[in-house]
Amino acid sequence: MVGVRRVKWDIVTSALEGSGTDAHVRVEIWRDDERLADAVVEPGGSPALDTGTAQRFGWTFRPPAGRAPELGPDGSPTPHTEPFPHGVRGHLAFTFRIYGTDLWRFERIDVTVITGAWALGPTGWMWVESEEVFPFAAPNGVALSTDGDQAAHHAVTLRV
Repeated sequence: MVGVRRVKWDIVTSALEGSGTDAHVRVEIWRDDERLADAVVEPGGSPALDTGTAQRFGWTFRPPAGRAPELGPDGSPTPHTEPFPHGVRGHLAFTFRIYGTDLWRFERIDVTVITGAWALGPTGWMWVESEEVFPFAAPNGVALSTDGDQAAHHAVTLRV
């Protein structure tokens, strides 16, 4: 069992002319067939995914509203994690989806998965987080657009 605390996406938009976008771009976070979250990486009209840019975006999992935090073995509140009973490999995925005809082409998205768990240290229980990076490179670029005249996808899914 793995508890995912947060994820980060380091996105490199292609430097080829016309690769940046002003279209709305979202990323859906999936555990197997269950959508866990939906985050905005480009609200539309911002410089976030301009041609040749490198930007970091992220998502921190939060407990459902009104739910009291769980307590750790030392009685302190436990940071919320999203459980992955069989680990993240083969079970965690991210779907990047564009909502507009303005093309976006990315060259690379590095996904960092931050997990957390309680561990017994020399002075007692402590919360420990670790990171694992999953690089997704597309040397020729992956293009997204809803314009049917462009050779592009509406969405692309990256699986860790």
